[in-house]
Amino acid sequence: MMFFVHLCKLTAFLALGVAVADYLPLILSMIAMAFCANWVGSKGLDRIPEKMFRLVFKVLLTALALRLAWKGLSDLGYIWGLHLAGYI
Repeated sequence: MMFFVHLCKLTAFLALGVAVADYLPLILSMIAMAFCANWVGSKGLDRIPEKMFRLVFKVLLTALALRLAWKGLSDLGYIWGLHLAGYI
């Protein structure tokens, strides 16, 4: 199903004139990494208890969310109580 959806998107991008060929190396590397990640995930799925997986997943997701918020706020100048966005 997802293959069909992506194929439709690719057709639409080509019809709109998007230079897909310029991104072909990136697209192919993303496809290869997706296959690798699925293979590694399927091998490790039965080796990790579900409770441990859920805990690690929540911790990693929270850490990534905090990093994203920190990065966004610091780019806007809101870290350390300073708002510098209007002065830069």
